[in-house]
Amino acid sequence: MIRFATLNDVDELSKLISDVILNCPYYTNSAKEYEVKIHTNSGLSDQIIDDKYSVIVAEEDNKLVGFCISLFNYFTIYASWVGVSEFNGKEFLVPLGRALVQYK
Repeated sequence: MIRFATLNDVDELSKLISDVILNCPYYTNSAKEYEVKIHTNSGLSDQIIDDKYSVIVAEEDNKLVGFCISLFNYFTIYASWVGVSEFNGKEFLVPLGRALVQYK
């Protein structure tokens, strides 16, 4: 299921985002550290409170398996991160992208 993230998702979502970022082979270690720091529980909570449509999650069997984080800047929406669980989330990449376009 694809849905908007809520504050109840923050703990699990932060861990999933961290796992995806830290396992990304295309980022330097310093870039990974920076991204993990801004996607903490606090940072995600602030973003969801500020824009309830900016974080979309994919959920399967009551577990988060994917996410799409967007930023709104000067009337342009940027997908800053799209990620899925290494083990069971790959089929959610296209639906996450569709959800971002559909709801913004």
